[in-house]
Amino acid sequence: MRYYKITAPSQDYHGSVGGVGFHKGVARVAEDEAGTALDYFRRKGYDIEVIEETAVEEPEKPAEKPADGDGGGDEGDGGGEETKPAQPAATPASTSRKAR
Repeated sequence: MRYYKITAPSQDYHGSVGGVGFHKGVARVAEDEAGTALDYFRRKGYDIEVIEETAVEEPEKPAEKPADGDGGGDEGDGGGEETKPAQPAATPASTSRKAR
């Protein structure tokens, strides 16, 4: 998407022209939001500068899990070994209390 910096003839202008908001005579607008306002600004002597051009990217899709359960998800590392759950740490004898 292309973005524009539009500078009004008056550096002190605060307000909206053609649906584009200006602050201290400057506006930043996306090409698809500007519509025909860009043509108006050109005709009326506003300075128009392309300030950013970005490609529209498709959002990433999560990886699909295989239907047969082979190699996907949290089923281990695929090395054939089972992972055992961690054992709680042993309590030192000095901190354990016995009933008297």
